[in-house]
Amino acid sequence: MKVVVPALPDRLVSRPRLLEALEAPGRTVATLVSAPAGSGKTLLLTEWVHRTGGIGTAWVSLDADDNNDHRFWSGVLEAIGGCASVPATNRLRTMKVPARPSRDPDFLAEVIDGLEALPEPIRLVLDDLHELVDSDPLRGIATLLRHRPAGLRLVISTRRDPPLPLARLRMSGELRELRAADLRFSADEAGELLRDAGVAIEPDQVRALVEQTDGWAAGVRLAALSLAQVDDLDSFVAGFAGNDRAVADFLIDEILSRIPAETQDFLRTISVCDQVSATLAGVLSGRDDAGELLDALEHQTSLVISVAAGRRWYKVHALLRAHLLADLGRRGPDLVPVLHRRAADWLDVHGRPATALEHAIAAGDPDHLIPMVRRHGPALVLSGQHGMVQRAITALGEPVLVDDPGLALLAAELFLESGRPGPAEVLLVNAEAAWPSNAAPELVTLRRLMRWSGAEPGEQAVRAMLATARESGYEYLAARCLIMLSGMAAAVGDYPGMTALAREAEALVGVRRWKQTATTAATLLAYGALLRAEPAECLRQTTRASYLIDGGLQPADAGVPLLVGGLTGAALFDTGARAAGLRHLREARLCADPDRLSGQHAALAAMLEHRAASLLGYGDASREVLAWSQQTVPASGELLIMRARARLLFGRRRLARELLRPVLDGSTPTVLAWSLIEAWLLEAQIALAGDDEETQVRRAIGRAVAVAESLDVLYPLVFAPPEVLSRLPRGRFTSSVTATRAALHTRPAPVALTDRERTVLQLLPTVRSLDEIADDLTLSTNTVKTHIRTLYGKLGVGTRRDAVDAARRGGLLEATSPGLESCP
Repeated sequence: MKVVVPALPDRLVSRPRLLEALEAPGRTVATLVSAPAGSGKTLLLTEWVHRTGGIGTAWVSLDADDNNDHRFWSGVLEAIGGCASVPATNRLRTMKVPARPSRDPDFLAEVIDGLEALPEPIRLVLDDLHELVDSDPLRGIATLLRHRPAGLRLVISTRRDPPLPLARLRMSGELRELRAADLRFSADEAGELLRDAGVAIEPDQVRALVEQTDGWAAGVRLAALSLAQVDDLDSFVAGFAGNDRAVADFLIDEILSRIPAETQDFLRTISVCDQVSATLAGVLSGRDDAGELLDALEHQTSLVISVAAGRRWYKVHALLRAHLLADLGRRGPDLVPVLHRRAADWLDVHGRPATALEHAIAAGDPDHLIPMVRRHGPALVLSGQHGMVQRAITALGEPVLVDDPGLALLAAELFLESGRPGPAEVLLVNAEAAWPSNAAPELVTLRRLMRWSGAEPGEQAVRAMLATARESGYEYLAARCLIMLSGMAAAVGDYPGMTALAREAEALVGVRRWKQTATTAATLLAYGALLRAEPAECLRQTTRASYLIDGGLQPADAGVPLLVGGLTGAALFDTGARAAGLRHLREARLCADPDRLSGQHAALAAMLEHRAASLLGYGDASREVLAWSQQTVPASGELLIMRARARLLFGRRRLARELLRPVLDGSTPTVLAWSLIEAWLLEAQIALAGDDEETQVRRAIGRAVAVAESLDVLYPLVFAPPEVLSRLPRGRFTSSVTATRAALHTRPAPVALTDRERTVLQLLPTVRSLDEIADDLTLSTNTVKTHIRTLYGKLGVGTRRDAVDAARRGGLLEATSPGLESCP
């Protein structure tokens, strides 16, 4: 019935955010819900009425017959009369409707008086108001709005804004509005609807569907009906808008059939563009009135919306546009590339190069595309808009790249950034072989950037390029420069500067797919976190970098995977997962090519792994790292520090001190600035292990603190032995060291085990008997028992199970004991 509130469906996706918007506090004379067909207007208002029973509601479902003014007002009074909150004595229940009520002042005055006399306001819902085109009923509604009777809250649902006096209400804040953008389904809402319909769909597929349908409620519901009948969800979602029959039928029957044929032709023509200006629409359609038509479509149908300040750019509703574009391809396939070329040329001239390239690619004409890529490709790459340039390069094909040095250079940079240095090197050779003397400035800049990838440019040159990048808005170039400067800062021990520059680069990367740059930024940030003694943050950053590397990225810098694995291992070690940490450190080193590593990378990996192996008492692992370091950092202070540490573990104090002396007096410099902290801490431990004066111990600790404070790093000081930390001098910096140590809940230093004890310990979690363990190790059972008794004593336990638990808690055993992973 026309005057009955519709029933709620059995399966309803409630939309609390919209209900809250309808119920927001404030004086409201009228509520306008304006959106295209299928947006869920009626269902939303139905739920609202059912959920809020505290106010009487008169509901009128309008249709074309209600353009008869008498019929319209008869329906309105019938709906009001059916409202329980309207007293039986109120004149609204007994009024007679004249022949032309909206032109009868006495009738309208009586209606207003009746509404004023209501003890509490009622809602009058006029659903589908767009059906009213006759001036009389619209005049009557306008009269109600102008007089604003206290007993009326008018609620209007319509596909287009009605010709009613709403501007004054809007200015006074007495008009509540919900529009197409508000009614769009979110991914969560769409997912709930699809699940209720019995569709098993992944979150990323839901997001893709919402993007395809622009959150249009009818589109999502139609998709739910079709999804139950398809096997390949990804393909269905990708082609849903243009190919689904149910969508096409709905769009034709409910929307396009109500639009004049010439307007449909206009919409089909402009559908080749995601967004159009009035001028571009005119170029595409050949219509001088394109701007007026776009404005009329926005206000009368909501199928076209303005998307920029000043209402200069418009877009067609996504699902409708997809249907129109598919229909255009069926009706005039030869016209589609022509329109794309027109759009490309116009956008090229009007400063939208990325979108121009998109249309040039769609036009499918290489002779048209090549000069456009030459003109705009370098600037687009430098600014970070890689996706469109990559699509253009792919469309042109390899033969074109071989013969064009500029295009070859563009492709090489894109290959390099996406983690494919092999093809990049080949293309770069081709570009250099035929380099033109009159190359554009942007291309020259890009060439210099690529040359720097395998070299060490001067800091001033990089800073000058960074200034150019910022001045020109080249965000990708700026990020690359920041990464280079961050690495330079690390090399000279400016670790806070390293972190600050890497954070700037990370902010520029954002969600862009600059894989190489993102990986390096994350690695540098992980290094900074390690030195600040923030192992959890270090792990977060290495996880980001590992995700990209594991996904197939081949870093241009061969040291990056070593650093990522090494930093991961060090952070795991410092959070208590000591065995797992050492395993990561070792695997990262074994997978690295020593001949392709810088001294910085090799020294860092070696120092971290040797420290972990020494603390765990892994003599074999310590010796392995030393042998590797003799190959990669042969004349470094780090090698002497590691050798001194090894001698101290065997109680050879004097030899350890002799090895350390050239590092402490500066005659053998360290590669890493912070390694000097480790050297002075080791000197303090040598002094503590002997009969040295207390002043000598404190002097060494003081020198370690001074170096750490000058570098503004807490690592490795924060993990020093308790006998060292207890002797820290007082001060603001050392207070932060002790506070950080306490916050980390660092476990005591792991128990030092011999290689044989460690081997026996690794077999204790298995189901092997002592005799079987002895057979595995070619030892006698009594010897195994002796090792186990020693292990129990060191771990402070009395049973095999307790020994395993204590070893796991102390990081001496992993929860599982995987073998060495293969290198990528």
